[in-house]
Amino acid sequence: MRIMVKTSNVRKCLVILFIIIVIWKLYFYRSTPPVQLDTIVKNKNHLENQNVIQQPVQSSSQSKVDDSIISNAPANNPETWDSKLMSMSFVTMSIKEKKEYIRRRNNLQTVINSHLLPNPVDNKKFDVVIIVQSHRRYQYLDALLKSIQKARGNSKILLIISHDYLSDKMRDVVEKVKFCPVMQIFYPYSTQLYPDVFPGTDPRDCKRDTPQQLARVKGCLNAEYPDQYGHYREADYTMTKHHWWWKINFVFDQMSILKDYQGLVLLLEEDHYVAPDFLTVLKLLNEKRESEYPNCDFIGLGSYNRHGSFSQLKDKADYLAWASDKNNMGMALNRATFNKIKRCNNHFCKFDDYNWDWTIQSLGRSCFGKPLTVLAMKAPHVFHVGDCAGLHHSGSCKMEDTITSIERVLSANMDYLFPKKIKVTSANREIRRYPGVLRPNGFGGWGDNRDHKLCMSYIEAKKYVL
Repeated sequence: MRIMVKTSNVRKCLVILFIIIVIWKLYFYRSTPPVQLDTIVKNKNHLENQNVIQQPVQSSSQSKVDDSIISNAPANNPETWDSKLMSMSFVTMSIKEKKEYIRRRNNLQTVINSHLLPNPVDNKKFDVVIIVQSHRRYQYLDALLKSIQKARGNSKILLIISHDYLSDKMRDVVEKVKFCPVMQIFYPYSTQLYPDVFPGTDPRDCKRDTPQQLARVKGCLNAEYPDQYGHYREADYTMTKHHWWWKINFVFDQMSILKDYQGLVLLLEEDHYVAPDFLTVLKLLNEKRESEYPNCDFIGLGSYNRHGSFSQLKDKADYLAWASDKNNMGMALNRATFNKIKRCNNHFCKFDDYNWDWTIQSLGRSCFGKPLTVLAMKAPHVFHVGDCAGLHHSGSCKMEDTITSIERVLSANMDYLFPKKIKVTSANREIRRYPGVLRPNGFGGWGDNRDHKLCMSYIEAKKYVL
């Protein structure tokens, strides 16, 4: 009997304790402000909207490295952060820091050797603006800059190096230049900055040769967007066209020092090499274009024939349809031509060819209804020395040997350099015939709609949102 009474009392106590706990929890819940679900959603959406490119998941250790500069800088002194970030080695930078470096560099638009700028600064006083598209071959870039240094009249140029790879050696090469004002701009969507997510190679992307039916089964990201030959994008190949179109738009439309600049912009690449009279010839060609060929789109200085007969061709030029395989090296354009091409932005960004030059040539048929034209020298004044490296190189060779060969040609023809005037040998003033092309629809490699959207965003100077 006693045991039964005690058991009953214990049960009553447990019930009372349970009731007390429930009442306490209800009271605590009502007295504590609940977290608003709509606030969470808004915050989440805000963070997602700030993410202009899909970001790979970072480890906690990576996050600590990324935030080290910010956390060490005084809150009221952002210059401390700037100074530290700008002086860091690229080797020690995290990806996040590299992106911030590029963002700040492109905004600051710092001029190296600014004491060599016209005083007061007037872009009309530049004889020419030279843009060099560079990747990571610092030996080639160094050789090109040294060849520009040897050229007559180089003190009145503005030199712009457009990078798509952050390298201490590339930076050192550029900062050694002392003969003219220099600026550096940085392509902000490179595969270095996005190694495992678009515009780089996302592991979820389809492999180049995956059949589309299998790609659909696998569910890879771009299964619906192979090129016209059934191949999927390769990031390293697409980046060159992206970089080319981005830099042209950035220089003409976003560089404050070139606002309303109407002069020539000469396009070079890191594996080019110039003759000592290239600026003289460029000026003569432009004068000829302005006086006799006002509708000409480009001026051409380059040739893949390194051994042209200077004695017979020293002052000879042709007026003809611009052809990718002949006129894509050492080409110059002005703002009028840029605006003409920019109006065909949709065609440029959707044409299925990862080569910027074949894409430019295609605009004649797809957008303008007539060929683009060029006033081009018959003898080369810009040379290609990149046979030993690059996307399509083959065989074994040395850059030094190629440059030595070019220097020998120039030395042997020194008496035929620096012409006094230019003679145009072709009689046609109206070019109607399109240049021949092996694949009118393009060489492929540019079927992914993500590439199209990113490419089209450059013209609007907007952040790209996936």
